[in-house]
Amino acid sequence: MPTSTAVPVTDPPALPRDLDIRLVVSDMDGSLLDEQGRVPDAFWPVLEQLERRGITFCPASGRQYANLRELFRQHG
Repeated sequence: MPTSTAVPVTDPPALPRDLDIRLVVSDMDGSLLDEQGRVPDAFWPVLEQLERRGITFCPASGRQYANLRELFRQHG
């Protein structure tokens, strides 16, 4: 069975201004989270850029809501 390796985003590209993006959804385990099960530090500037643009970010996960809140509360 093939496995995938997450590649961290170290220098996120700027979002194009002419796109009408309103929602970004990301799977957590095996996608957004690093090998230690944490949200990588490189994600937070991306989230801030989304918030400035009025774009909602929604984590998609089978985890309990309280666990997701704790993962994102660690940043503020």
